[in-house]
Amino acid sequence: MNAIKVEVNDLVKYDDEVKEISELVNSAYFQLEEAAQSLDRYRDSISYDEERYAYCQDRDSTIYGLKKKYGDTVQDILNYEDKAQQRLEELESEVCEQGQLEELLAEKESIAKKALTKLTTVRQENAIIIAKQLHTELADLGMEKGDIRFYIDSSEDLLPLGAKSIELLFSANKGEQLLPLHKVASGGELARIALAFKSVFRTDNHKTLVFDEIDVGISGDIALKVAEKILTLSKTNQVFCITHLPQTASIANNIIILLNRNMKGEQYLHYHN
Repeated sequence: MNAIKVEVNDLVKYDDEVKEISELVNSAYFQLEEAAQSLDRYRDSISYDEERYAYCQDRDSTIYGLKKKYGDTVQDILNYEDKAQQRLEELESEVCEQGQLEELLAEKESIAKKALTKLTTVRQENAIIIAKQLHTELADLGMEKGDIRFYIDSSEDLLPLGAKSIELLFSANKGEQLLPLHKVASGGELARIALAFKSVFRTDNHKTLVFDEIDVGISGDIALKVAEKILTLSKTNQVFCITHLPQTASIANNIIILLNRNMKGEQYLHYHN
């Protein structure tokens, strides 16, 4: 710019018409000089902060990543943040409710465990009483050498059954090992044990009871005992009994005699009480 100014000023020596142009060039030169000085001062006033620069770069990268996930603009990102904040508040509220429910659960669990302790005591006490009553009934039914007991495997944990397991143990003969009823009792024994249960827990609820060959394998006085117990049950309940014994059939109010022929051609009678 300075070279142009000098050349234009030299032309004034040879042509006065260039004088006006020379003045414009000079004015522009001084203005540019002043502008350059102002820029130098502005440059000197700027301080470079490396940490700030790194922060801005990181922020720019973060915003770029957020735009790729949550929206094309910063406003889209802020809208997503609002929705996320609302959901967070809802979850925090649910956590608060969960805490209250857990406290309530602990309270109810404590009540249930106290009830379980009482239930276990009642079961153990009544298991002995009921077993004695069953033994008496079974003796009347011709199973005086048999033994029957309840085995209760209790637990301090809250289980659906109120215990780990409850089994009815049975032995048909004295001195034999007590084993689960369903593993050792014959069909006839099961039938008479069922009759013993019905006799022990006899009620006036007027139920319908069905006994299928409950007197199998017995005769004589024992058969009469079985018949008497069935008769006692029939006073407050409706009883249907399938039997081979005349002692049992003789006590019935109504008797149906069915004559059938099996595969071997043998005949047998069914008495329905």
